[in-house]
Amino acid sequence: MNLSKLLLIISIFASLSVSADNHGHNSITEDISWKGSLRFRYERTDKRGSDLRNRQRVQAKLSAKKKLNKVFKGEIGLVSGSSDPVSSNQSFDGAFTSKGINLDVAVIKANYKGQKINFGKMKNPIYAPGGSEIIWDGDLRPEGVHGNFGYKFSNTSIGLNLGQFWVEENSSAEEIYLSTGQLVLSQKLKPVTITLGAGVFSYDNLAGKTTLVDATDSFGNSATANKYDYNYKMTEIFGEVKFKVAKIPFTVYYTTVSNSKAQRDDTATSFGLKAGKAKKQGSWKAQYLYKKVEKDAVLGAFTDSDFKGAGTDGKGHEVQVGYAIMDNTVVNVTHFINETSLTTANSRDYDKTQLDLKISF
Repeated sequence: MNLSKLLLIISIFASLSVSADNHGHNSITEDISWKGSLRFRYERTDKRGSDLRNRQRVQAKLSAKKKLNKVFKGEIGLVSGSSDPVSSNQSFDGAFTSKGINLDVAVIKANYKGQKINFGKMKNPIYAPGGSEIIWDGDLRPEGVHGNFGYKFSNTSIGLNLGQFWVEENSSAEEIYLSTGQLVLSQKLKPVTITLGAGVFSYDNLAGKTTLVDATDSFGNSATANKYDYNYKMTEIFGEVKFKVAKIPFTVYYTTVSNSKAQRDDTATSFGLKAGKAKKQGSWKAQYLYKKVEKDAVLGAFTDSDFKGAGTDGKGHEVQVGYAIMDNTVVNVTHFINETSLTTANSRDYDKTQLDLKISF
């Protein structure tokens, strides 16, 4: 979908909403909640053995939510970029050609007395401590069914997350799907909130299949003739602590992941610290994280696409600072100091700097 078609769709919805308001009666377009963001990025990548790369990129997101009744609501979202499942960035190239718009979210949400089930293509509903992307990139939108079932006892909450997602449907071969289960326990001990959790995430029927997303690239995973050597049954254990100092929010987290189906190089770990929140004018945020992702610890096609240039078999640091120059207008600077190709005889340094200007509405 090109940008002109997107603008036409927005105009039609806006016109219908105004018409409904003018006529003073209920309409399917009433009470639609709109949300979006625009981000401009300058990115500089220095990978040893490769030419220095400079590029400019843009990201656009727009979504609409509608509450249908006491239980159900729907959400549809559009996003810039290509068909890459872990990146919604659109690089400036192609001699000023029109850029693509893709379906980002299409989900029916059911909420009955706090128990939630999603059906469709959704934002990742699995709890990620500190926003960790060690297993899944933040742009990934899994497709299938997922339930969040929660229970609260005074200052303690327990969450059980269960999901079944379809990765590849094949008419003449076994389907590839992802089964997920996660238990999250949170305890509020003023002024500290401690969250502990564990999860099992299993890709079935993956071994022997052609690599996902790119048939010529395993994104660091072990593969023979572009076919996966292993399945991926990942167990994650994590801890997260949130607190405030002088009204400034802090988050500290640690997570470790292991793949029981791999024979070696099967572990990933990450530690992170976040401070502040950049939203209102003059507010700020800062973040540091370190992680090491061995070759077959997680599925490379879906892990963090910025760290070490995507995929597994790497380690290193990420530092970010952000400042809100106006309400909902933030400037971020992120720097990666990474090392890639750890299992080879020629590991390489990988440094990247990103400068972002982002508005949210």
